Amino acid sequence: MQMSEIDPNKVHFFDECSVKTTSGNRVYGHAQKGKPAIEIKRYASNFNCTVNVLRIVFGVSNFAVLEGASNGFEMHEFFNETLQIVDTIYGNPVLSHRDVIAMDNCGFHHGRFAEVELRRM
Repeated sequence: MQMSEIDPNKVHFFDECSVKTTSGNRVYGHAQKGKPAIEIKRYASNFNCTVNVLRIVFGVSNFAVLEGASNGFEMHEFFNETLQIVDTIYGNPVLSHRDVIAMDNCGFHHGRFAEVELRRM
């Protein structure tokens, strides 16, 4: 009920997802008969990235790709950067006072550091 009373242009949806990157290397090696197989991998196949996305009704307003997993500090930095972004068409800030950010129920979104700092912004 509360969301239905808010102007849709003031609602921003935030989410992050993990992306596993791989190199395409084979997972097996070749060797002569009787010799051990050795495979040298150029990139680790378990390396992951996190993609942070802030979306509004009309599309993506900001995104960031992080090496590794995200946490409350990274989320805080993402919103600090987003506050500096200005719309290129009209010159308005992407995030302004009284905007609403809707996010999922991830554990570090509720941490004291993240909640308190985001409310101050």
